Amino acid sequence: MGEVVQRVFDALSQNRKVILVGDDIPVASRILRDPDGLPKEMPGFLSALRAAMAASGVDCSNIVDFPKGGDSIPALAGERTAIANQNAEQMSRFVDGAYRTTENGQRVEVRGPDNKPIYAPSQTKVILLPYAQAAGWPELNQRFEQAPEVSMIMSPTASADQFMQAIGRGSRRNSKGPTEVAIVANDSGADCHRLRQLLRGLEFIAATGSPAIVPFVKLTAECLEKATTQRALRDQRLIQVQKCQRMRSARVLDVRRAPQPAPQTSIRH
Repeated sequence: MGEVVQRVFDALSQNRKVILVGDDIPVASRILRDPDGLPKEMPGFLSALRAAMAASGVDCSNIVDFPKGGDSIPALAGERTAIANQNAEQMSRFVDGAYRTTENGQRVEVRGPDNKPIYAPSQTKVILLPYAQAAGWPELNQRFEQAPEVSMIMSPTASADQFMQAIGRGSRRNSKGPTEVAIVANDSGADCHRLRQLLRGLEFIAATGSPAIVPFVKLTAECLEKATTQRALRDQRLIQVQKCQRMRSARVLDVRRAPQPAPQTSIRH
């Protein structure tokens, strides 16, 4: 998480906008426990980043995913509508361009005499985007030459389709500026598995004759190599620590099992 936050600050210091993409899935700790004895739940990628950004005083736009299966539950229709309205408001704070609100509360883009959109800087420079929401939002495209360049920082996903959908939010053929893409992962088994699946999917797409995929195949392969190397080193250190602990325990047992000398007694005559 510290590496991701540092990357965000580096991008902001270069006057870049940042799109953070990932899955917001909480994880139950195998070691830490809550007071009631249940496994402590650790926040997901985007939730942890939102808390870190807030603690650092960085205002972010936050896109929320819909409840799983909520589209088939009529009782959740109101919640889905509220989330959609909230997401639209959050997106409007991040995208560049001038907008106004009509009497009906509809947000419309302001255009000049030549019918081209008028540029205005965004209110926020950082947005948190779940993979499940990456298929929409064409307004994320860089439409203005004077707008800041974009950095995309992405956690690994097992779906190559989702990954490329997210890439398309910040970088399209008609984009006015370049987009920098980085994949961040730790050495956990889960992230290594996602990276392997992602690499396999991207290689398949590239094999069908899509040369634009090749840079992302290389980027994913480098990230996977780094994660697996870090994991192997961590495992080696853990094995060494366990060996030292066993040797220390064996020495203690040997001392306890060694025959004790008979006590010396003195007889006075």
